Amino acid sequence: YKLGVSTNSLKPPHEYTPWLTIDGVHSEVAEDNLEKFLCSGPLKGAPECSDQEITTVMPRPSAIKKCFREDAPGTMVSIDVYYEALCGGCVEFITQQLQPTYPHLKNYLNVQELKQDHLKNQIN
Repeated sequence: YKLGVSTNSLKPPHEYTPWLTIDGVHSEVAEDNLEKFLCSGPLKGAPECSDQEITTVMPRPSAIKKCFREDAPGTMVSIDVYYEALCGGCVEFITQQLQPTYPHLKNYLNVQELKQDHLKNQIN
């Protein structure tokens, strides 16, 4: 029920997965390059963003686990990822964007993954 309410309240309504919201706002830019988006926007002053070149070209593990935080620094970014388990684009986003970005910026991120089961594949 809670997931349905969360999904139905999205503005704009989500049309595909992975559907990413940053602090409650959908962002296609963040879906394309999460680390670059975070380090050039909401986390621009974070030392982890300024002390090295931003890159998402690093070895990718074959799976991602859910990540939870118990402490919270002053600057937190909430990321909601709406995904389907069998969606190739979802798997690609999680393994190539979210997973490599999270360890680098985990002190600032509150990530919630919301599994969707009702979307149809569409060819545009």
